[in-house]
Amino acid sequence: MTTITTTTTITGTNNPFTLGAGDTISISTNIGGNANEAIYTDYSATNATTVGGPTIVIDGVVLDTAPLSNKDEYAIQSRSTADASIINYGVIMSTNMVAIGINNGTVVNGIGSKISGTGGIVIGYGSLQSTVINDGLISGSTLAAISVLATGANRGFVDNFSAGTIIGGASGGAANESGIVLRSGTVLNAGTISQGGAAGYSVDFNSAIGDDTLILDPGQELKGLATASGTGNYIELSGTGLGTLTNPGNYHGFTLVSVAKGSDWQIGTAGEAVSVPGVGTFDVGGTLDVLGSITGTDFNMTGPGVVDFSAPLSSTADTNNLGRITNFGAGDSFVVGPTVLVTQSGDGIVTNYNTATGVYTILDTSQIGNPDDEVQITVSGTNSPNNLSADNFSLTTGPGGITVSEVPCFGAGTEILTPDGMIAVENLAEGDEVLSARTGEPRKIIWAGARRVDVARHANPEKVMPVRVRAGALAPGLPERDLIVSPDHALLLDGHLVEAKTLVNGATILWDKTRRTVTYHHIELDEHDVVLAEGIPAETYLESGNRTMFEGTAMQLHPDFATVRDDRGCAPLLLEGPALMAIRQNLLERALRLGFELTGETDLTIQAGGRVIAPSGSLGNNLWFALPAGCATVTLLSATGVPAETGADPSDRRVLGAAIAGLTITDENGRRTIDLDAPEHTGFHDAEPGHRWTTGAATLTLPAYTGQAILDVTLTGQAVRWVGPAASRAA
Repeated sequence: MTTITTTTTITGTNNPFTLGAGDTISISTNIGGNANEAIYTDYSATNATTVGGPTIVIDGVVLDTAPLSNKDEYAIQSRSTADASIINYGVIMSTNMVAIGINNGTVVNGIGSKISGTGGIVIGYGSLQSTVINDGLISGSTLAAISVLATGANRGFVDNFSAGTIIGGASGGAANESGIVLRSGTVLNAGTISQGGAAGYSVDFNSAIGDDTLILDPGQELKGLATASGTGNYIELSGTGLGTLTNPGNYHGFTLVSVAKGSDWQIGTAGEAVSVPGVGTFDVGGTLDVLGSITGTDFNMTGPGVVDFSAPLSSTADTNNLGRITNFGAGDSFVVGPTVLVTQSGDGIVTNYNTATGVYTILDTSQIGNPDDEVQITVSGTNSPNNLSADNFSLTTGPGGITVSEVPCFGAGTEILTPDGMIAVENLAEGDEVLSARTGEPRKIIWAGARRVDVARHANPEKVMPVRVRAGALAPGLPERDLIVSPDHALLLDGHLVEAKTLVNGATILWDKTRRTVTYHHIELDEHDVVLAEGIPAETYLESGNRTMFEGTAMQLHPDFATVRDDRGCAPLLLEGPALMAIRQNLLERALRLGFELTGETDLTIQAGGRVIAPSGSLGNNLWFALPAGCATVTLLSATGVPAETGADPSDRRVLGAAIAGLTITDENGRRTIDLDAPEHTGFHDAEPGHRWTTGAATLTLPAYTGQAILDVTLTGQAVRWVGPAASRAA
């Protein structure tokens, strides 16, 4: 272990510089100038503003207790015009100075590491975009924990991981008591960002430039107001898992809140008004559960999205308007919770849609006379001014409340069992008879519909992409031939209706992505029932106001063939739980008996310089790739798997490639770590403990180099996926 008591100056001969684990730099004497700093540099290898800056790695302890002789002193300082990289796995502390000061570059504070001083980090007016990544503690005693002063195109980016904590100063006014102060840029928070004193903010975008972004992940916490100046600022509710925003009134200066696609968030508190000051619109691409009362708000469906209104109504209001929903289309729905209208059976519910005003009314006739007997929602569709009619709305009731959304179908050529034998569904017409799969008795068709769909041009292709059930997928001879159905068409299995999309396993039941167009057909009986389609019991049409999806009516532009279920169904719908998992497990075991195999074998390659490159070597979980000279980006390529298609649980439908635990590059500049979570990378899922999954094609932005280089990729595994019978035999 070594203790250094004088300033360490970084030059061309000792860059990159590493302070090893157990080593210490301790500065306590007031020498003045740069000599009061623990580490100092203005080094730039190329005298340029883009590459060649210093790299400082701290595995030990930097302790600077020297008095401050001028405001431009920092415990670690880089005055270089080039990008500085400071990576801390240890402790950087100063009692009288800001801990780190750089013109521009990247500061990484690893998990469990600490950066603290009068302020934590100051990034000056350099000409480059700067980044701070925190998974430890960054704090200031009398100044903000992080200050990013760059403006314009050189916006700052702060990514606070789930284990990260950022705390501002305890006194000195708003700017000094804030957790993060940015002139402009983006803050992504999955951890804790806190004001240090009552006058401060958790996050303060403090210039009039605007267009700033605050991204929040589930589990995050902001202690203190988050503020933004200028215009065009927005909040994005993102990430996986359930997120909760209990204090929406603490966000000022933002004009839009966006719920990211696939995200699930609750906002507000039961019994209290929900309001984000200045925000009149929520973009909803995932699920938004509004726990409190809300008025004067637009919900713009960027879909497929769900808005769930959970707050009890005001008992004094004559009309309870829940807000306005715009861009309502395929895959979207809204829910009026059981505390809003009490009826759950559906018997007392009457609805009306006024096409002139766009007002959709739900009346609970069992509560006539009660001020809370009615709610109204103003709904408009995807085309201006409106392309909706009453037929676009389908309603179902249950313990979760009243769900309003948009009818599943057979693909052309599907053969249906009739008293005269098997007949193709497109040849059946009103007045013909089919056999009930439940009773074996003839049932008369009272309506038949058809619709040709261009899957490739549909606004939401996943809503209409056909599902192919391969011959023999359920049992020998079931189905007799491949069965093609729409994704929401339900099959009767073990006494339950199960939608085809819920059964997809990627082997014997799969999305048919080969068909650009598909023609769907449906038949309706006097009651909802199941018929034998290619030998499998499959449901008939259930009237729920969706005939506009079919030809011969005023057709909806982008059809969605989902049926809204209610108590008229011939069997209960199974969406989750042990019974569904048992059905799916049987299908997986059947696939294995048919010769399909599961593999997690690694097949990672990279694409760089216009060619695909195989690993040049490997050791354990590490693969090495020889890179051509001067590559700016590389793409990691691998086979993919979907957890919901290889296991009994259907909930995780992410397309996963390789699980990347670490990345380094070795070149003329030495060995450097590539930040796996850098925003420049594309094709990654959100980080998980110990790794980050690719989507099968992930592009990395590399640090600059001129000669050849070696890319070292550390894996924790690759997605489990199916190998077909033919491929298995060939192997």
